[in-house]
Amino acid sequence: MDNASDVGKLMQWLQTTDYKGVVGLTVMLPYNKEKKEEFFQICRDLVEPMRKEPGNLRFFINKCPFGGNIVYFSEEWESPQLLLAHFGRPIFTDICIGQLSARQTDPASIALFTRNFE
Repeated sequence: MDNASDVGKLMQWLQTTDYKGVVGLTVMLPYNKEKKEEFFQICRDLVEPMRKEPGNLRFFINKCPFGGNIVYFSEEWESPQLLLAHFGRPIFTDICIGQLSARQTDPASIALFTRNFE
C-alpha cells in the first residue's frame, strides 16, 4: 500500500491483514496559519501521552523546513492490531481527530509502512 489517505482502505488493511510485524504511519497535517499557536500547543501536549500508548514504539512531530504550514507525525506501532486499537482511544478520537482537525486547512495525508520489507 503506497498511500493510505483513503482511511477506509487503511482501516480495512489493519482489520484484515495477516502481517504481524511493526507498522508505521507518516501523517502530513496542513494547519491553519491563523491557528498556528493553538495547533502547535496541542501537538506539544500530544507527544508524551502518545509515546505512552500501548504498543507505541516511536512518536515524533516534525515541522517542514521549507516554510509553509505543514507538520509531520511519524509513528511506529508494535503491530497492526495495536495501531487499530489506538484509533479507538480518546487520545486519537478527541485530540487527533477533534482538536487538531478543527485547526487544519486540508485533510491529512497518511502513508502506511511496514518495516524491513517484511
